[in-house]
Amino acid sequence: MFDGVEFETHMHKTRFEITSESGAWSSGLHQDGQNTGHRPTIKGGYAPVAPIDAGQDLRSAMVNILTEIGIPVEVHHAEVGTGSQMEIGTKFNTLVRRADWTQDMKYVIWNTAHNFGKTATFMPKPLMGDNGSGMHVHQSIWKDGQNLFAGDGYAGLSDTALYYIGGIIKHAKALNAITNPSTNSYKRLVPHFEAPVKLAYSARNRSASIRIPSVGSSKARRIEARFPDPAANPLSGFRRAADGRFWTASKTKSTLGDPADKNPVRFAAGRRRAGAHRLRLAGRSARRAQSRPRIPAARQRVQPRLDRQLPRLQRRRRAPHPHGTAPAGI
Repeated sequence: MFDGVEFETHMHKTRFEITSESGAWSSGLHQDGQNTGHRPTIKGGYAPVAPIDAGQDLRSAMVNILTEIGIPVEVHHAEVGTGSQMEIGTKFNTLVRRADWTQDMKYVIWNTAHNFGKTATFMPKPLMGDNGSGMHVHQSIWKDGQNLFAGDGYAGLSDTALYYIGGIIKHAKALNAITNPSTNSYKRLVPHFEAPVKLAYSARNRSASIRIPSVGSSKARRIEARFPDPAANPLSGFRRAADGRFWTASKTKSTLGDPADKNPVRFAAGRRRAGAHRLRLAGRSARRAQSRPRIPAARQRVQPRLDRQLPRLQRRRRAPHPHGTAPAGI
């Protein structure tokens, strides 16, 4: 949620500039002759209270309108990103109804922000160097009033839920074309910004593509696909993200693998550091080898073959050596 966005592209120049009173870069600016100084730092905006959370009144107005048009709101708060990143969480529903609600939400948010003199964006990565905006899709399958995802497997999931996850992981690269349709989408999917970068599932970290939320009831048991973003068409995105249901018929977990309970990004970084350590050890071994006294090349060639090829070497001994002297030890 920004105060202003300027951009232009001409044959001789291109530029853009974002204005936000809540932006971390605004600490040294004069805002109408003053600067209150109450703003979160980069990655420091998760659920602060006013006055650091400058969007409380704006979100409250949005929530009131959403409630009036029949979209039940469960939670709203400031998010991690600087420049007034926000989150409004609404209730689950059937696939088509939930997609319609998402489109209605975008319309309400855009227009309410405009009435407050702000500009709202659903770009996946509007700011480099800070957390982007995803569209986390929570999913479960119900039949005859029963949640088919509740079970006694990993993180309280049923086999149906695990097969479902396997289907999403198997087809994730194809799903990206629908759930992450813009060039900007892939600027979000980078390490260190709580965005998924690994095809994995886990109940213990947020870097995996599929997260299993911790819940206290079997009715709330579900999975969360974290890689979709708001640039997607919600009807197409939800429909394709739910294609894991077709995987349930195959009854196999061959593409599922083990859960990534360790942070995949930190684990990969640790492996890189271990690899660098091995390279350093290899470099030390090479330097030690270089510092040892060198054996003449002729001796290196001859000595290992003395036991096996002594008769032939004795015959060669009578021949003149090409360098005028015979190798030592013969």
